[in-house]
Amino acid sequence: MSEKDFYIEAFDNLPALTDNSESMKEMFSHVFYDFLQLQHLYDSAIEVVKTYLNILDNEFGVKFQRNPIHNIESRLKSPQSIIGKLQKKGHDVFYTHIPGANLKFHICYDPVTRLYWLVHSQISGTMAQRRRLALSYSPDLLRWTFAGLVAVGPADNAARHYATMMIHGDDIYIVSRSGDLRAKTAHDNNLTTFHKVKDFRKLVY
Repeated sequence: MSEKDFYIEAFDNLPALTDNSESMKEMFSHVFYDFLQLQHLYDSAIEVVKTYLNILDNEFGVKFQRNPIHNIESRLKSPQSIIGKLQKKGHDVFYTHIPGANLKFHICYDPVTRLYWLVHSQISGTMAQRRRLALSYSPDLLRWTFAGLVAVGPADNAARHYATMMIHGDDIYIVSRSGDLRAKTAHDNNLTTFHKVKDFRKLVY
């Protein structure tokens, strides 16, 4: 069994999903595995820092015959540990579907419509498309309605993603990490683009 298959199987033992369909479980499994990969990068960075500190400590010992660092400890909490602590404090823990949440997204609350607005990468199947920047809204952060597309890049490597937004009057202003046809990949971008959604509240249906 591969490492990825192991974590996908273990995913069934985590707190319940709001939607237990197989497609939803598969999507959350990929998101969860992506999180574990990110956690691995943080853990690796900690180990690099510890190595440098140990080298400096040893060098100091050679030059000055004493070691200023007596002990180095580090810890990176696991998802299970985080969930366990929340449950001990009486907080309900569950997983729910947020469109495009396997990539960076941004949510703003609009007191006029009393809705949460989400700018995100549009979903195709279980994966987000980096070149298609979308807008959705929700009354409770659980049920999401697609409002429309904000922007679409001219090619797969021309992303419109990792966006941040703000509500100003009747409009939404969005800044996106983007690329054109010269971009190396959909992730490695070469542009920042600005977008405006006029009269966004009229998108509610």
